Amino acid sequence: MSANSKLLSPIQADEIYAAADLGSNSFHLVIARVRHGQLQIIDRVREMVRLADGLSTTDGKVDPEVTQRALAALERFGQRLCSIPDDHVRVVGTYALRKAQMDSSFLRKAQQVLGHSIEVVSGHEEARLIFSGVYFTSGPAKGRRMIIDIGGGSTELIAGTAKTPAFMESLSMGCVDFSRRFFPDGVISHRRYQAAKLEAELKLQPIEHEFLRYDWDEALGTSGSVRAIARMLSLPPQGMADITAEGIACLEAQLIKCGHVNALTILGLSSDRAAVFPGSLAIMSAVIHRLRIKRLAYAEGAVREGVLSELFHKGEAADIRTHTIIAMQKRFEVDVEHASDVERTALGWFHERAMTWKIPRKTGAPLLTAAARLHEAGLAISHSGYQKHGAYVIANSDMAGFSRDQQALVSTIIHAQRSKMPLQMMKQLSHAYQPLALPLSLLLRLSVVLHRGRSAPMPVPCELSGSWILPHLRFPPRWLEKHPLTRGDLVHEVSQWMACGVGLTFE
Repeated sequence: MSANSKLLSPIQADEIYAAADLGSNSFHLVIARVRHGQLQIIDRVREMVRLADGLSTTDGKVDPEVTQRALAALERFGQRLCSIPDDHVRVVGTYALRKAQMDSSFLRKAQQVLGHSIEVVSGHEEARLIFSGVYFTSGPAKGRRMIIDIGGGSTELIAGTAKTPAFMESLSMGCVDFSRRFFPDGVISHRRYQAAKLEAELKLQPIEHEFLRYDWDEALGTSGSVRAIARMLSLPPQGMADITAEGIACLEAQLIKCGHVNALTILGLSSDRAAVFPGSLAIMSAVIHRLRIKRLAYAEGAVREGVLSELFHKGEAADIRTHTIIAMQKRFEVDVEHASDVERTALGWFHERAMTWKIPRKTGAPLLTAAARLHEAGLAISHSGYQKHGAYVIANSDMAGFSRDQQALVSTIIHAQRSKMPLQMMKQLSHAYQPLALPLSLLLRLSVVLHRGRSAPMPVPCELSGSWILPHLRFPPRWLEKHPLTRGDLVHEVSQWMACGVGLTFE
């Protein structure tokens, strides 16, 4: 029994929630308990891993030293999480893990050591979670709110009201990346700093107009980089409450005067933060300048708080996914009535067979639903090969509420709805979702076949039985004789599934 198990009784454990954010610079874990129907944070753990520092830009491999540091941190997280129910824990990875996905071995080792699956989220989804996290810690905005998050590998900019973001952007510039590129030996010069700042301004230029015309009422900054800048400005001689252009100019002068990251500790920075501070300040200076921010206050909330809030309010996460699907149905002019018919049949079979087929309901049902509702999205591009077009747009769209692995699975199921099975795509799915690909594809594919005539409800009561390896469809007597087109489609399905090792039969 672990030390944590002794501290928490089973009843107490059910009241505990935990969220981890595996960032490019630091790994964060936040733990909360339920009190009077609300979450109260009781513990925070931060590990300075600097994952982006050991990440190859060509093949996504993480060097051995950083790998060892990351796995050691995750092992400590795993010990803290071992007494918390699995469905009360969610772990997300951001920019560096998006890049490290090219080398699946690192992610596999990380999940094994942690004892939990890791959801790698897109930059767009990361931005949305940041906005949710700030709402969780700071409450609703007094009007329109702008949020800046300078991470280790990326910078997120979000504008919106209450809990709803209006604009979200994720730019590939972060304090670790910039500090490594522009100050590789730790030497800080005016020329190097200006080069870093110019690079940040160039990345901001294409999106600045959209944010400038939003006319926000308050600007907030989150992440360790913003906290470090705000803390330095609060100290003498500046003594400032907020981050301003004037304050940034003072810090820039001090930075250049120090001349080396090792000397930044005299300004009150820890050695870990000093190593990435030049990149942080250059990005913040560019943001303040390009977006014409007069005052920016530091806020505690970030991705982990957003994850924690949505983990507790599970209905909100489902609502976000629903809104995403509806928006995409409108965008790609999906026949919603037909999609609902296909969904109803596929999901009905799912709930009947999930236990027998050993498919987790909480994971499988929402992803099958998404695939069914969006399975004809590709028709907006072309009828020829529309399943491939649909798979592409799903895999490459910003889908709020879905992790990248979840999008990949939905994309694969959509691709598998007709013609040849995309077995290679299935092999490329994450290990957590690979086992779901064939069973969920079978359900969607058979439902699509039976609804090919677009008659609602399903034209015949059809029973699906057996294991997913040996599925059997049973129709009313002589029904197939009267519907030769459906029979022909099913004969084709039998041959397609036989190539996948699945013995589909029907009568």
